[in-house]
Amino acid sequence: MKKLILGMVIATISIGAQAGRFDIDVNINANDRLKNCRENVRTLKDENVTLKSILSTTESRLSQCQVDLRNQGNNGEVRRLQQDLNQANQAITRLENTVDNKNAKIQDLKREIQELQDQLNPRTPRFDLADSIRACGLIKNSSYSSYCAANARKYQVRAKVIENCAKINNAYYASECVEDAGEFNANARQVEECAKISNTSYAGQCVVSAGKGKVPADVIAACRATSSNSYYQAQCVADSGIQ
Repeated sequence: MKKLILGMVIATISIGAQAGRFDIDVNINANDRLKNCRENVRTLKDENVTLKSILSTTESRLSQCQVDLRNQGNNGEVRRLQQDLNQANQAITRLENTVDNKNAKIQDLKREIQELQDQLNPRTPRFDLADSIRACGLIKNSSYSSYCAANARKYQVRAKVIENCAKINNAYYASECVEDAGEFNANARQVEECAKISNTSYAGQCVVSAGKGKVPADVIAACRATSSNSYYQAQCVADSGIQ
């Protein structure tokens, strides 16, 4: 019986030492790290089951030794088994704490992945017709303001897009900008950069090209920096679009 107990003690201490090495560096590298972290948690849980099994066996042996103590006075063996039992309990506590830490890191990774997904695929803002019609009021011509409102309804052009179109310093081209942005799906940032082209006609052409060609706003800004001539600025945007 002593050899069996000694074997259980060695196994318990070995597993307790092994549990202390589960310090896995979890970094932000999306789904691969999340998968690895989950696998580590499963491994830790398996180790936890093993430790609990050893603990149960040790408790059984301790109980037997207590019986032997009453019958034979086996005090030393009981004390050793009690120490082993305490060590096993401590190892289980450390392992459970490690599992909790890994689970917390998994939740952190999930949040970071969701943030990255939101950055890569931003949610489309909700269309509010009332806000869009109010934005059309920034076009200082009643006829063109009304034309803007009609196109806002037709294409569901959002208020921020209309506000940027209204920065084009010509009521006609500002209202045309709203229609073109709606028809060709130009977003607010694209329109904002196009509206900075000083020639209002070419600013409108820029909106069409940006929407059709899906030209990013930073590319439009770069096109404006390449020349002081509005024609070449607008042409640069057109040439930068998806063909």
